[in-house]
Amino acid sequence: MRVTPASRPYLIFVATLNILVLALCLSAIAFVGVDAVSNAVISGMFALGALYVSRNVLVFGWAYLEHRYFEIDATPGMLTIRNRARQIQIKSSEVSDYYVYYNKIVLRVPADPGQESVPPYVNVRADTIVINIYLLQDTAKVIAALREFDDAYQSKNRVNVGMIIQTIGGNFS
Repeated sequence: MRVTPASRPYLIFVATLNILVLALCLSAIAFVGVDAVSNAVISGMFALGALYVSRNVLVFGWAYLEHRYFEIDATPGMLTIRNRARQIQIKSSEVSDYYVYYNKIVLRVPADPGQESVPPYVNVRADTIVINIYLLQDTAKVIAALREFDDAYQSKNRVNVGMIIQTIGGNFS
């Protein structure tokens, strides 16, 4: 089963909304000013909001640029993640456990020093591989792909599909 990134219009729409919120935060900082201590504190909160939103602009903009090259292929027992020349292959027998954390799927696998991240969709850190669900096309397809990938190897340390659906917020009855 093939999982693709979110559509380009969606990615550019979210990036544009984040740019608008960033502009509002910056204009609020200019309006409030930093003359008094209370104004400086309020401006500092707007600055933190602006930093967070600017990170989102970068992530969604990067996802927009990398959209054509990214795909996840899930077969029973094998998960292949591709983006341009980078490729990550994960065997389900190598995965010790996985869980969902803040709209991300975290897979625990033995450390492989040769594996590179496939940003912004997939990050590799030591013995973990993090897949960002919010940048993918269809959460139902992500769930079906994980089910297909995991069918070959069952473990009690795994998160079940119902927990993934609940975390994503899908209404799949």
